[in-house]
Amino acid sequence: SASRALCELLESYEDEIPYVVETFFSIYREKIALPIPEFDEFGLVKPESIEKPDEWEARDGVAFAIKSCASVFEESSILKSIFQFLIDEEVLGDRSEKVRQGMLEAGLALIQKQGKNKETAEDLFNVFDAYLETPAKATEIHDRIRESVVVMLGTLAQHMDSNSEIIPSVVAKLIHTLKTPSEPVQMAVSECLPPLVRGLPVEEARKMSESLMTELFEAPKYGERRGAAYGLSAVVKGRGIGSLKEFGIMPALKEAMEEKKSMQKREGALFAFETLSLALGRLFEPYVIQILPFLLTAFGDGNKEIREATEDTCKVIMSKLSAHCVKLVLPSLLRGLEEKAWRSKIGSIDMLGFMSFLAPKQLSQSLPTIVPRLCEVLTDSHMKVQEAARMSLKNFGEVIKNPEIQSLVPVILNALVDPNTKTSVALNSLLETAFVHYIDAPSLALVVPVLRRGLRERSTDIKKKSSQIMGNMASLTDSKDLIPYIPALLPGLKEVLVDPVPEARAIAAQALGSMVERLGEETFPGLIAELIETLKSDTSAVDRSGAAQGLSEVVSGLGLVRLEGLLPEVIANCSSVKAYVREATHGERFTPYLGMIIPSVLLGLADESELVRESALQSARMIIRNYSLNALDLLLPELEKGLFDENWRIRLSSVQLIGDLLRKIAGMPAAKVLAAMSATAAAIGQAAPEPVTEEDNPEETLGTDHTRHVLMDVLGRDRYDTVIASLYVVRADSSAVVRQGSVVVWKTIISNTPRTLREILKPMMTIVIANLASPSYERRGIAARTLGDLVKKLGENVLDKIVPIFERGLDSEDPAMRQGVCIGMTEIMATAGKQQIEDFVRRCVPAVRKALVDPEDDIREAAAQTFDMVHQYLGAVAIDEILPSLLNDLKTHNAESGEKNYALEALKEIMAVRSNVVFPVLIPTLIAKPISAFNAKALGSLIAVAGQALNKRLSTILPALLDSLVSAKIELAKGETSKLQEAVPDIEDTLKFLLKS
Repeated sequence: SASRALCELLESYEDEIPYVVETFFSIYREKIALPIPEFDEFGLVKPESIEKPDEWEARDGVAFAIKSCASVFEESSILKSIFQFLIDEEVLGDRSEKVRQGMLEAGLALIQKQGKNKETAEDLFNVFDAYLETPAKATEIHDRIRESVVVMLGTLAQHMDSNSEIIPSVVAKLIHTLKTPSEPVQMAVSECLPPLVRGLPVEEARKMSESLMTELFEAPKYGERRGAAYGLSAVVKGRGIGSLKEFGIMPALKEAMEEKKSMQKREGALFAFETLSLALGRLFEPYVIQILPFLLTAFGDGNKEIREATEDTCKVIMSKLSAHCVKLVLPSLLRGLEEKAWRSKIGSIDMLGFMSFLAPKQLSQSLPTIVPRLCEVLTDSHMKVQEAARMSLKNFGEVIKNPEIQSLVPVILNALVDPNTKTSVALNSLLETAFVHYIDAPSLALVVPVLRRGLRERSTDIKKKSSQIMGNMASLTDSKDLIPYIPALLPGLKEVLVDPVPEARAIAAQALGSMVERLGEETFPGLIAELIETLKSDTSAVDRSGAAQGLSEVVSGLGLVRLEGLLPEVIANCSSVKAYVREATHGERFTPYLGMIIPSVLLGLADESELVRESALQSARMIIRNYSLNALDLLLPELEKGLFDENWRIRLSSVQLIGDLLRKIAGMPAAKVLAAMSATAAAIGQAAPEPVTEEDNPEETLGTDHTRHVLMDVLGRDRYDTVIASLYVVRADSSAVVRQGSVVVWKTIISNTPRTLREILKPMMTIVIANLASPSYERRGIAARTLGDLVKKLGENVLDKIVPIFERGLDSEDPAMRQGVCIGMTEIMATAGKQQIEDFVRRCVPAVRKALVDPEDDIREAAAQTFDMVHQYLGAVAIDEILPSLLNDLKTHNAESGEKNYALEALKEIMAVRSNVVFPVLIPTLIAKPISAFNAKALGSLIAVAGQALNKRLSTILPALLDSLVSAKIELAKGETSKLQEAVPDIEDTLKFLLKS
């Protein structure tokens, strides 16, 4: 903004322009001056006096001010003084690069604004010409000044009229400047010449090219030949690519390359190839194919200067090649590696090495082909060929941009040269390196051959390291760079996937999953199908295990959508008729699908094939290890359900897995877990006729109060009680191995059995009651034995707590629960001693009375069995407590309502078990006069189940029925009506049934 303000000020006050310009000069001179040293009292230079910072900002400000005010510096004298200041006072060679660039931009701005004026252009040309005519000083400052003057002269010429007389002079001056032995100056001239040459007549351009070629081939000095090459490329660029043929340039250059006697000609031709490629870029590609044989030959030239020129030429050519040209050049070079002549082979190797200077895109496409072929040549019989291959690989190491790999290049190259002994060292170095940058294409090209060799090694350790690096590399590399190497790496990784060592298989599976996740399934066509086919194949268990691990990692990388499509097929294989297929399908580990997976795993645990059972158990333990907390809600219900399965193998495995799960949640020390697992294995290997209890071996209990509290915190009190109660119930299993396994798990978790039983009594009774009502004989037996065990251990204390539980159970809407309550009361009465049971039986009477009139037939039948046990203990008291209420219900029942009389049904059930004591009590009520229709029907129903008890009561029942029948007929004869007459049909039916009985 200050510069623009100054420009506007000078537009208004033009008289002040000379003063302002001189002020610019003064400021620059002041700020460019080196600090004057100051001396101390001892005559020594004070360091602070000469260590002052360079004030380049002020000088750069002067440059910016001149550039901003270029439009107001119209007077020729002002312009001339500014350019003389820039050149004579070496401003264009300032020690600060930023100031140099600013001053050059200022000069170019002045030329663009004022260069169209003919008089001004001539004055500026004279200034530039005077400087260029002076002999060049061999200093870096003057090289910079001369370069800037050339650029400004070329820019000035572009602003002149094409017919201007000055242009030929400018062109001649630029051509003459090419002899300056400074590459930056020569490059500046070559950039300025093309626009000027474009306006020259054809013949003049032809003569210029011929002159430059003569200079190129015959000039005695290196710098002059080099300058001629830049000039020739500028002429071709100005006249167009057709001038190469029109002016006979390419034939002359090829002829020079074949001139064996003249080193200058061969070197000049190489200079021309380099500058032409630099100037024309991809336009020169058609000629690259033609000159390729010459370049390969030049690599083996006996003259060092020719070889160096060839290297420089190849670097430039390779940096300009397009992907299409690389495809054309590469086959020829690769064929050269197969030549028998070692010199030709070295030429191809060197040329391939210089492909490291390709553009990044072309380089990444070519490296997967180039580097492996160079690695093959490392084992060539000729030492010079080996050395050339090492140098070429080193070239690729030098263009690596990844700093971590850059520091490892010597180690990696050693591994490529000596793979037998150095591969492990390189892999260790890669594993120990912390990568914070992406691995670029050159880095990948050097690392992949090492990995490929590592995957083929016999040592499992090296294969593990290679697999691990591959997995890490997938996330550190651009996908498009890694994909070309997949066909070379995947076979080796698949081999590690079926390695006998489990750890190697696991690492290979993780690497495969990482690569599929990163690169996509389309990069690995047919991989999942191949893994599934291996799972179902009749190969070794190791192969199937590796395929299962690989499949799980691959599907994990692809996500849930792919899993949903694949999981049904995997689960379906669990029920295959082939044992090896069932064995291989376990191992899927995804939280949302555990509910689908666990049943198949449990099914595998019960398989008749031992291999399948082992695989299923390993899968289940893997699930527990990985999802013990995340998927607790899915794991526990399935395992609890498995505790009461019909198959004893599933019950046993569920016991083991619940033990593993609880120990995992509780965080038990490894020593205790190992001891518990050893005890479980030992227990399963034995068969004991009776369950083992803690009282037998109290010192072996491993559980602690800490374990109990942790489990309660994680599971919650209700779930903890339910799980522990289920474990205790399974201790009464009919299978000895299941009993032993549950006892061992109980000991590892529970520290105080009596206290725990009192705490979990309620959920345990719920489980017991549900099992008592089960249609399964085994489950009913387990529940009955559990009840008996509880009563023996806890005595009267437990009986007092059980009665309320039974009473609440009878209020349940679940018929199975109500039936279980009745069976439970019966079992307790059958197993407990007389002293313990008497009070319990009395307290159970109301529950029995209620259950006898339940709407469900099965529940009334179970209640009748309980009544039988009550009668055994209480005798007539049972009759007195229960029958009156039933009889009362029988009397009060309204037969016309259509509702079923459950009291009558209850009496029938009781009669079926205790007819000899119940029937005598019922008869007086049922035959009381007058006999109603309902009583007659009820009597008939009870007679059907009375059995032998009827014989002793015939003398009472038969007269009563006959008397009632006679009385009814007498009333009918007299014309009287009563309810007795309505009962006549029912009385007659009962008599008929009685007589038949």
